[in-house]
Amino acid sequence: MRVVWPLIPVALAASTTTELVITGTTFSDSGLIAVWVTSDGGRSQATVREATRAQLKVSVPSGALEGPHQIDVHWLGSGYTCLDVQPVASQAAPAAASTRCEFPEYRFEHDAYQSWSEWPERERCGLDEEHRWPEVGGALGFADERDTLVYNAWLSWMRAQGVASALKESGAVALPLEIVALSESGPRDLGKGPASMARNRRVELTLSPTSLGCDAIRLSSLDGELPLTSAALDGLRCWQRAGVDSAVVAASTTQVVWRRAGPRGYEQLLGDQQVATLWREASRRASRLATWLRAQGMDALEAVHLIPEAQADHVGMITVFPMHVTPRSEKEGALVYRVDTTRCGYAPTAPYPAPVGDARRRPESATGEAPTNAGRED
Repeated sequence: MRVVWPLIPVALAASTTTELVITGTTFSDSGLIAVWVTSDGGRSQATVREATRAQLKVSVPSGALEGPHQIDVHWLGSGYTCLDVQPVASQAAPAAASTRCEFPEYRFEHDAYQSWSEWPERERCGLDEEHRWPEVGGALGFADERDTLVYNAWLSWMRAQGVASALKESGAVALPLEIVALSESGPRDLGKGPASMARNRRVELTLSPTSLGCDAIRLSSLDGELPLTSAALDGLRCWQRAGVDSAVVAASTTQVVWRRAGPRGYEQLLGDQQVATLWREASRRASRLATWLRAQGMDALEAVHLIPEAQADHVGMITVFPMHVTPRSEKEGALVYRVDTTRCGYAPTAPYPAPVGDARRRPESATGEAPTNAGRED
């Protein structure tokens, strides 16, 4: 859930302020937060405008950033402090809406699910120094339109599971990913030739809503008319504030359709006619919400999730998966600073670093040792 923390009001000395975005650690599980700026002109407290799990958005007096300055983040009441937060951009980031956070896409030969190619080769989204993707939430599997709906559901499941397992084993992602089999729905290319079908045989990675400071959007049904419930609307507004610009709307069938079993790898539990009827119903539900999202300015693709027995608790649900995000800092031209977690630790003797000699000197703890990051998970 996205959280906005109030701080004790502090009058800023300057009449104008500069917006900063601070990233690099987890913020929203840490209670009240204070941000202090120390420069030749003294020390002032910044105003925290927004706080999510992934970032802080703060305003500081513009004059405080002229010349040498130090920014420190303090978790009030816990004594936890991150020292000398460093800028990752020397000037305001360009307000270019074309800059998007995108994961690679994985493509497959016909009937293949154990081997794939990465397409296109592009810079990893959210790839940190340890070569992980902390923002990944799930893997969506797709097939082309050849073969039956249920076979394609099994095939797309195996593809998504294979990619997710490989990423987990390589350390690229830290947590198990949600696996969703979308069969031949949600085609990337509507053509009928081999090249079109090759583009549709794919696995796409989804963003984790919690990494954006937002709730996941999973609806029990869409039998009524739009607009959505207030909870779903609040969730979508949070996504928009976080910069989500593309999503997949996956409507699950209202009955379990297949399970993994037998020599073919799957067993179809319903007749072809019944499966086709469930497919059409789910497609209509997904299309209704995707159309509404597009009207709100979000690129949305509708898809059908033929429910396997392993995901019986998802029967009849509609799940919205965030796919791409245009970072707020790049949209709004904010200065971006990043926490170096090796310079975080507990300093319970002061609410903020006391000036000792050089204003930029890293303060010491009560034991005389530099604070460490021990005892805290970021």
